Amino acid sequence: MDLGELYSGSVPLVEGDDSRNLFFMFKPRIGEPVDEVTIWLNGGPGCSSLEGFFQENGPVVWQPGTYAPTANPYSWANLTNMLWVEQPIGTGFSQGKPNATTQEETAEDFVKFFKNWEKLFGIKKYKIYVTGESYAGRYVPYISAAMLDQKDKEYYDLSGALAYDPCIGSFVYTAEEAVTAPFVNEYNNVLGLNESFVAELNKLHETCGYKEYVDKYLTFPPPSVQPPKFFNYSADASCDVFDMMDNAVLDVNPCFDIYEIVEQCPLLWDVLSFPTQLVYQPAEAPATYFNRTDVKKGKSTIMIPP
Repeated sequence: MDLGELYSGSVPLVEGDDSRNLFFMFKPRIGEPVDEVTIWLNGGPGCSSLEGFFQENGPVVWQPGTYAPTANPYSWANLTNMLWVEQPIGTGFSQGKPNATTQEETAEDFVKFFKNWEKLFGIKKYKIYVTGESYAGRYVPYISAAMLDQKDKEYYDLSGALAYDPCIGSFVYTAEEAVTAPFVNEYNNVLGLNESFVAELNKLHETCGYKEYVDKYLTFPPPSVQPPKFFNYSADASCDVFDMMDNAVLDVNPCFDIYEIVEQCPLLWDVLSFPTQLVYQPAEAPATYFNRTDVKKGKSTIMIPP
């Protein structure tokens, strides 16, 4: 299989200073060229964007349980120039001491990297699209805002932004605790929790204030901006319904995966070790491929089927 043009490497945030850099994969559009770049960011925080490259929208797809990637006919590179970036500093193959403490600071690092990356490839006046998933629900808007703040159409002509299943607002309270009981009620035919446990979850859903919050703010259109709500694991331990549910489901299904709730044992090993952590990895499997010494030294070869 001929992948055509494909580039990877590290670009520093500050020219001439390699102590802090971000790792990227770049695939120019397959077919007629276009003057645009679509940036893809996985979430985490700290999740490698190689997950997106190898298992979501890249030119190849490396499915769990398989020994080599195959061509991905649905790659976004069929439509646009694609750039996958491992960020913030300290993620994946990106190097440097993580020191950002706010989303504004991670976005500031990114725009520095991106301009240097554009200069490396001789890119100017391209339309820029910032996309991602999960925790990138925070990366995407902050990076987009930072690009707009540059007021520089030559290098930062932001033309669109997109976030899938985004993490926004107060994640633990809104995306975990407040929606646990409704989630269990909807999918207990898959989860298999007993009636008394479900009844206890629904009772806590009301007494802990989650029902009132969901009924008022998790509607469309919402009545107003959601108020900031933060979950305190010490003071609110008795209302930690998310972990109660997770532990209970693991008793029923030791291979439960919150990202893919229909998964059952045994899990297929995964070249990226997510989400299985290679619990069922056979001895002959290629291990956590990207953590192998030969791979990190750039001395590995994969035979990709035609």
